[in-house]
Amino acid sequence: MPGRRYHSPRRAEAAAATRQSILDAAKELFATHGYVATTVTRIAAAARVGTNTVYTSTGGKPQILRDLVTVGVEDPIAEQTLARIAEADDALDVVVYAVEGIRRDSEKHAEVVEILLDAASVDAYAAELLRFAQERFRDALRTTADRIAALGALREGLDVAGATDVLWYYLGLSSWRVLVRENGWDWDTAERWLRDRTAAALLTG
Repeated sequence: MPGRRYHSPRRAEAAAATRQSILDAAKELFATHGYVATTVTRIAAAARVGTNTVYTSTGGKPQILRDLVTVGVEDPIAEQTLARIAEADDALDVVVYAVEGIRRDSEKHAEVVEILLDAASVDAYAAELLRFAQERFRDALRTTADRIAALGALREGLDVAGATDVLWYYLGLSSWRVLVRENGWDWDTAERWLRDRTAAALLTG
């Protein structure tokens, strides 16, 4: 008879905790010293594990960055926001829901966004991850533009593609970064300003 595989919930929990401590340590180091300058040895020391454990638990530095980005890309906030948008019967509500959801997601994952944007300028794999995240973001914005178009509320001369570009201009990664990080606005003020400008740029009347 084939041997039974032994599974220990306690061991699995310990492995998950170790992996999370590595991810947390790496995120802090990436934010402080930059992705490129941070070594696996330094991550291991900060997480208080051996270097080999970093590789066996996470796969290495590129995989750590991928996992950090994936947490943001797959955050339920996006799905919840799109569900609200799909049910909205008023175009202004669509804009309000979109801005609210993007603000929540952007604020929650602001540190990882900064890490990724900085890393993408000097690292090819990080640049690939950034393109992936941006494509997913634009897909969600296109869904938002589709809903506004379905409600017959796009400004004259704007089609769905153009509306998606407008949404990206006002609500994309760089907009929140400029207003909050560079200009020192608080998130509430940035949300109100972007909501009003987005509605004015997109909607009829």
